[in-house]
Amino acid sequence: MYDMMAKQRGFTLIELLVVIAIIALLMAILMPALQRARKQARAVACQSNLKQWGMCWSMYLQENDFKFTIGYVDAGGGYYSWMDLMVPYYQNEKIFSCPTTKQGPALDTEILSGGYYWGTTDTKWYAINSFTGREFKGSYGLNYWVSTQQNDVGWRLARYHWGSDLSKSRQTVPLFMDCIWIGGYPLDTDAPRSSEEAKRGAGSGEMNRFLLDRHHRNTNGIFLDNSCRKVGLKELWTLKWHREFDTRNFHTTAGGITANYWPQWIRGFEDY
Repeated sequence: MYDMMAKQRGFTLIELLVVIAIIALLMAILMPALQRARKQARAVACQSNLKQWGMCWSMYLQENDFKFTIGYVDAGGGYYSWMDLMVPYYQNEKIFSCPTTKQGPALDTEILSGGYYWGTTDTKWYAINSFTGREFKGSYGLNYWVSTQQNDVGWRLARYHWGSDLSKSRQTVPLFMDCIWIGGYPLDTDAPRSSEEAKRGAGSGEMNRFLLDRHHRNTNGIFLDNSCRKVGLKELWTLKWHREFDTRNFHTTAGGITANYWPQWIRGFEDY
């Protein structure tokens, strides 16, 4: 009798296989949901970082008569870094990087000439300021058109810069965004690159530094009014990057191309 009851309490091979199959099925169902939740959490953490940069920028303005930085080029034509200006206003260097990005090339072997390397969609940039010697790693870039630049420097016209004017359009003026370099000067004539992967040399216009499919067909940004949100990739051409940035013809042209001729990788994305 005891032996018969003991045998009845055991699992047969078929029952074990059924249990394993059910567990595998549940894992297959739950894993995509967990991955989506993880990506959403990283996107939220990214926006939190950008909000902190907006606070740092506001504190800088308050201590400098609400005048913006002088931009990428200083009075002597040398290299200029917004990161150095922000040093007094943050404590945790983690805010430099979106949680979705990872370390770039090995610093001891693959730094490009000049002591820097560019980021990609999934990796961080690395830069050394030639004035201060400080090293920075991150994945966000400044819209350099918000700077106060007094003179024309090549195609970077002084009149395009926002300077210290907090105009009514500040809710559409990008401040910091996901970027493969420390910043850029986007133009409405910049055409989107043909390849999906964002990296140095992929596309000629500096809008392509910010054209990142880093958050499922979106990128993150904070604006001059301190609002922070996700931005559709096509929507980048509708933002007021500089004072004369032409957004009127977005539905018929974007970077000099018709709306029906977006590169294949971005063609199916929502306009905004």
